Amino acid sequence: MCYYNGQRVSRDEFIRLMDLEKAVMNYDFLDQEIHEGFNYGNIAVLRPTEDKCNFDIVQMEWGFVPSYVKNRENLKKMRFGYKDDKGKWHQPYTTLNAKGEELLLKDESTGREKMFRKAALERRCLILSSEFYEWRSAYNAPR
Repeated sequence: MCYYNGQRVSRDEFIRLMDLEKAVMNYDFLDQEIHEGFNYGNIAVLRPTEDKCNFDIVQMEWGFVPSYVKNRENLKKMRFGYKDDKGKWHQPYTTLNAKGEELLLKDESTGREKMFRKAALERRCLILSSEFYEWRSAYNAPR
């Protein structure tokens, strides 16, 4: 990858960042080294305050919950799959990946909004991250 990245921090901004560091020292949930998304565990995020002028550091469950999922039991079935009363297996459905370039588009064939659109416009948060890994799987090859 070829790119440039500049980071300028004024003295006032640096002092503010140092105060922030002192404020988060008691958040032990920030000490997670690696978070594996397929576990759907809690992760630290920056959530905007009601007035949208500041943010809170909170823990949220990893993963997107579509609006049609109404309870935890249905969410678990969607994420991990299940057998119905007749013994038929229903495959799990993951909502862990949203493509940025398609996030706000409508489905061309139906004209309906894509699943992530409304959440991307109205319910955003910033995930604290210093590293990001994504597995590359080759057909019939071990990881």
